[in-house]
Amino acid sequence: MALQGYGKVLVPVDGSEYALRAVEHAGSIALAAGLGVVLLHVSPMGPLEMMQVMGYPAGVQKLADASASEFEKVRGEQAENVIRAARERLPAVLVVQTIVESGSPAEVILDHADRLGDVIIVMGNRGLSGLRELVIGSVSSKVL
Repeated sequence: MALQGYGKVLVPVDGSEYALRAVEHAGSIALAAGLGVVLLHVSPMGPLEMMQVMGYPAGVQKLADASASEFEKVRGEQAENVIRAARERLPAVLVVQTIVESGSPAEVILDHADRLGDVIIVMGNRGLSGLRELVIGSVSSKVL
């Protein structure tokens, strides 16, 4: 396979079947080309993160702090499950790096692609309805 110049295969994963199929495809590419795999899970922002982005005053942010710790626990468990399910779809011989970060999925994916350098991005596409994709756009379209 002619993939000289690429160092890794970056695979954003969200736990969906589309993403897991992309993981399998990425694993085949990585195995054939002798590349490592980076599994990237982008978690949703927590209540405090969203309040900071939206500019809520510190007093309101303190009220949200009570629910934030429970949210962090659930978010961490979800990320572990998503990464574990993705890792199980890859051949055991591959070198796999995992990254979990919160934020806007397209922005985080592109940021990590820039940081990692010469990567191949393999990701699923959920196929949003025409109107929904027009209004909010798909992550894969934004990454493209």
